Amino acid sequence: MHRWYVILQRHLKLNPNLFCMKMTAETMNMSNETERFNYALDLFFGMNPAKRYWILLAMYFAKNKKLQTIDNYEGNDFVMATMSVDLIGHRNIVDEWNQKGVKSRSVVAIVDDDKKDIIDEIYYGFDVDAINYLNSQPNKELGFFGLRQMEPTYLVEVAEILIGISDDWYEKNTSWAFLSILRRARRNNRFDGPFYQPEELTRLIVELLDAQKGSVYNPYAGLCSFGATISSNCRYYAQELSLDYVIGKLNLLLHNRTNAVCEKEDSQIKWKGALGFDYIVSSPPIGVRCNNKYRTTERDYLFRSAMDVRHKAIGVYPSSICFDSGLSSTRVSKLVENDYIESVILLANKTFQYTGIEPVIIVVNKNKKQKKAIRFVDASDCFETTGRDIKLSVDSILSLCKTDGDHSRLVHVSEIESNNFKLYPKLYLKKELEVPAGMKVVYLREVLNSLPCKSPRDSRGRVFSFVNRDSIKAKGIIKAEDLEIRAIDSRNYRVVNEDCLIFVRGGQYTAKYLITNGEDVYLRSMFRPFLVNTDIIEPAYLLSEFSKDYFSEQLYSYGSGFSGPRISTDELLNLKILVPELREQQLKMSLDTIEKNLETLESQKEAEYKNKMENFVLNQRQRKHAVAQVLNEILPSMENIESFILDNETVSKDSIVSRRFGTTLQTYLATVRKQLDKIVSMVDNFTSQEQYGKPEVIRVEDFLSEYCSSKKNLGIPVTYIHHYEEEEIEQEVKISKKDLTQMLDNLIANAVKYGATDDIEQKYGSTDEKRRDFQIRIETHAIHDYKDPVVIRVSNNGEAVSKSISLDKLFTWGIGRGTGIGCWQVKEIAEHFGGSASYEEFPNDPDGFVSEFRIVLPLDDD
Repeated sequence: MHRWYVILQRHLKLNPNLFCMKMTAETMNMSNETERFNYALDLFFGMNPAKRYWILLAMYFAKNKKLQTIDNYEGNDFVMATMSVDLIGHRNIVDEWNQKGVKSRSVVAIVDDDKKDIIDEIYYGFDVDAINYLNSQPNKELGFFGLRQMEPTYLVEVAEILIGISDDWYEKNTSWAFLSILRRARRNNRFDGPFYQPEELTRLIVELLDAQKGSVYNPYAGLCSFGATISSNCRYYAQELSLDYVIGKLNLLLHNRTNAVCEKEDSQIKWKGALGFDYIVSSPPIGVRCNNKYRTTERDYLFRSAMDVRHKAIGVYPSSICFDSGLSSTRVSKLVENDYIESVILLANKTFQYTGIEPVIIVVNKNKKQKKAIRFVDASDCFETTGRDIKLSVDSILSLCKTDGDHSRLVHVSEIESNNFKLYPKLYLKKELEVPAGMKVVYLREVLNSLPCKSPRDSRGRVFSFVNRDSIKAKGIIKAEDLEIRAIDSRNYRVVNEDCLIFVRGGQYTAKYLITNGEDVYLRSMFRPFLVNTDIIEPAYLLSEFSKDYFSEQLYSYGSGFSGPRISTDELLNLKILVPELREQQLKMSLDTIEKNLETLESQKEAEYKNKMENFVLNQRQRKHAVAQVLNEILPSMENIESFILDNETVSKDSIVSRRFGTTLQTYLATVRKQLDKIVSMVDNFTSQEQYGKPEVIRVEDFLSEYCSSKKNLGIPVTYIHHYEEEEIEQEVKISKKDLTQMLDNLIANAVKYGATDDIEQKYGSTDEKRRDFQIRIETHAIHDYKDPVVIRVSNNGEAVSKSISLDKLFTWGIGRGTGIGCWQVKEIAEHFGGSASYEEFPNDPDGFVSEFRIVLPLDDD
């Protein structure tokens, strides 16, 4: 628990007019109440409670003035917690209670008769969730306080804070408070929840739905966010199969939705859309297979909702649905031909936390005004970044939906039909290609011809690879003799022996030109080789044009998410290139580009050498200074000890050396020993001549899973999360296991030593005031481009590093409360293996993960 919450709270009580010059009294009070609410969250989740949603129910009762704390309660109402006097840790409070004859204090909720059944169902669901959590723990113990695993001293204080918050605050902040609790609840070693639907996305969809009355069906309802947000004049029916349905019920209660129902049902099996709802709305689970003709839940939802709804249906989908082929494409064409689809809106990649899925909103409207047309909107830039997440700009998106412009256009169905019923917005929002004087437009099909490949005859050969490429475009030409000869799995490779242009589909469509000189070269099956008509275009010139904005815009009109463009070979060959009309100009431009790139490379190398020399000199000075500082700290202690021994004939470990501070001889000697140990460690690492291990190919996901499993006895959870995406590249790096382990060990040791806070300032005191929710998480995200590095993120929810050390000295040798070597060593190892190390803080992170180190390593070249 952060001490500043308590200090600020007490300070404000003593100085109620402290901020009146800057804020109105109402704003100040609202801010103060938000801080009190956050303090309650820290207090509650600091216990790492098994019944993690208890605070949600307490907030519901407090909001509705149905929660109170009662001394010596013996009634029959719903008792959420009881604290007896013998559990209180502060003596003054115990004495006060004894004087008043108070033996216990209970948190009591008054449950209305018409809500008893639903509250019982919700509370039972919380019990099931707690049991599931406890059963997942290694020791499977219920803890001192049984199933609840929650200390009453904390619960009573949390309840008192919630009771003291004003009606006005709850009216304005209920949705935010609900989501804040959920995020905290699901971060505590339990990453089993679905993707969080941002509050802004819910508001956007509700605005697009525009349901003022009538019936609304919400399959795959999750937390019933739509039901809590739509007009209370609508009749709302929701289905959710997971345990989230009880939280959805509570969400509806929190927002006083009396005309709403949420059932625990499988929306796919018990589809209710055919009952004749006016509106259907959902964010169906992405990529979940279903046993019917629609293949996945999102397709199942799109087609069934569109056919069954009376007025309007809206869903959020991965952008891949816009490129459906085969049978799915036939169904999409039916929706277009029936004139059901009103608009398709492309959103930003990171709309959903922890995933790079590129989402689209598809609006079905059977009463739309613009007939035989669909509005396509590119709102992928309508957001602002807040820490690790983004926040959608709802008003900007709604504005785009109303008028034509660069990012919004009404398209006739005939044009959609000519594009094989693809529904990706950027495909219909391309700018006309401007042709400068002296240039002409050439289609790729005019200069490229598909090159047939042969089957491998040998199990070894020269293997073509896209990885480990220099950023300099002149390096885009590869010669066969420069390729590594190694063993291959003939099932996954093909052979070419002609000079060719090779494409690979990834987050970017990357291309290289291969000069074989007639030698066999092995290509992975996913690579596409093409013969280049060198009578029309120079390969070097062609490669340089692929990096131009005008070509990228054409390419990404077929998809720009992490999975990259979803473009067929025919569509790729229909893209345009600008070519000089005279071949001499083309050659000159190619040579100019190569010359410029070589000059840039030379300048980079020169600057790199100069920087290394300057850093070497600076590092040696810093290390000399750091050792001198430690010696200067030791000398006064040694002088005091020497003077004391000379002045006293007999001494012992308990002798007081410094009467001013009461420091014993034993304490002085321990301080000296600690500083000497630090010097020994510093001298051992005085130079950068590290003994690095032999690099080996490591599959990152397997290594990190095994590494985190090895930390189970640490006493602090170390969790590994890989954020999967469709069509991601397998992440392999070339580094020694010893060095990668060393980097992670250093970061985790620092997190445990400096990040974990041991105490929680608590009103009543407790049998255990140690914070129990501290955790470390290691994360990797999917990559879809061979140019992208592997990024390992190590974060924790403890104290920020900046409270212990200046961030500009974080990776400096010898600086820190310990040896000062740990972070420096992480950086040295990462850079030795071609990567980097960095650190960033997120002070407003809603999950509380303030500190994040990043280890960046290049993808292995195989």
